[in-house]
Amino acid sequence: MRVLVKVTIKSILGLLHLVLLLPFNVSSQEFPLSDNNFSNPQFVSRFLGSYGVNSNLNPELLQSDIRLLKYIEPLVQENTSEAIDYLLPKMDEDSTAAINFTLAQLYFQNGEPDKSIPYYERAIQLFPDFMRAHRGLGIAYIQNEDLEENEKCELGMPFLLKAMELGQPGGLVHGFMGYCHLVTGNYSSAVTTFKMARAFQPNNIDWKIGEAKALLASGDYLYASLLLDELIRQFPQNIDLLLLQANSYAALNQPQEAIVNYRYIGYLNQSKESDLVQLGDLYLIENIPVRATESYISALKIHDSVNIERFIEPYYLLLENGNLEEASTLLNEVKLTFGTEIEAYESVVLLADAELNFQREDLAIALGQLREILSDDPLNGRALFLLGRVYNELGDFERAELYYDRAARDDGFAYNAIVNHARMAANNQKFQKALELLLEANEIEPSLSLQKNIDILKRAAVNRRTN
Repeated sequence: MRVLVKVTIKSILGLLHLVLLLPFNVSSQEFPLSDNNFSNPQFVSRFLGSYGVNSNLNPELLQSDIRLLKYIEPLVQENTSEAIDYLLPKMDEDSTAAINFTLAQLYFQNGEPDKSIPYYERAIQLFPDFMRAHRGLGIAYIQNEDLEENEKCELGMPFLLKAMELGQPGGLVHGFMGYCHLVTGNYSSAVTTFKMARAFQPNNIDWKIGEAKALLASGDYLYASLLLDELIRQFPQNIDLLLLQANSYAALNQPQEAIVNYRYIGYLNQSKESDLVQLGDLYLIENIPVRATESYISALKIHDSVNIERFIEPYYLLLENGNLEEASTLLNEVKLTFGTEIEAYESVVLLADAELNFQREDLAIALGQLREILSDDPLNGRALFLLGRVYNELGDFERAELYYDRAARDDGFAYNAIVNHARMAANNQKFQKALELLLEANEIEPSLSLQKNIDILKRAAVNRRTN
């Protein structure tokens, strides 16, 4: 009998929705403008001395620009904010593209990408093919924390593409483009772009992490695992890498290896609530219910939100697998942990109690609890389905049929309700009815086992008619 889908590698891969949520700090880290940083004497020299060599891509520096840049150079070495404060009052409509670019760079270097944007835009307006300004503006948009992730990339990508068109590929441009492909779900493009970024900057950990995430999201779990092995050898206590590798192990049907990662994170005292819940799920895959329950209870002790349903799901899985004591322990811990907060989830907890009482064959108690739930929520599919099972066990097949039919109207319980109804009909030698129900269930979720039962019932129905 199938009541719930058991914890499997496929279900644990629901964890992969976290792939994009794990910190990939390109959008918030300081942009390493090694060739555009006024604290770098080589850049200052290049900016002042050879900035106009390629006049197609860089605006010509006027003598007034050179004097101003030479004046702020020592200020930049000591305090970027002071350089900004000196330069800002001097900005007007006549300020050149180079000076607008300079102020934009200073704001960026000072950790204020949002303030850099209008000056990059003005520099491009004055000099449309200003390659470095296009690159800077694209990355400034992506690092602007005031924007949503998709919006950052929607605004920033055109300028990165323009920088590439003008002849400025490089690790940074490819890396940030890879990040945007990852955010927008273009995983294959993200993999390719991160690989190109790594070709330019092979030691950049962000591009390696980005590629690993893109590989995971695109389903290339083996290569992702190999890349993460390389990263973890370099950074053995990096929690984000360990979590990503746990995801890859789960995807490769290696739950034991994933468990090792989560336990190591616990050893480092870095486990979060979600990590412990996922560790419990992995223990259920390995059919170690005691350890699973311990992990769920540990997660409850550090819970950071009222998310009772997250702990009720494994509770039902424990029940389905026949682990009644572990399920009861977990449910009691949920009640103790959330205390008065549980009132908003009273029907959820009462229904969980009713399921436990049904499994313990305390049918009268379960019956009373289910009636109470349905008096407030008459369309509750789980309660209707369970009440059908209770009446079936009590031998009241007419009422069982009624509640199975009502539960079948809920898409989440239709399959289970129809299959259980069919089983009840077959047990009562109503083979034609059972056959009709299994055919209906097979339309919802086809399977070989259902088809075998359908063939058996067809023969039984024929034999019954001929006899």
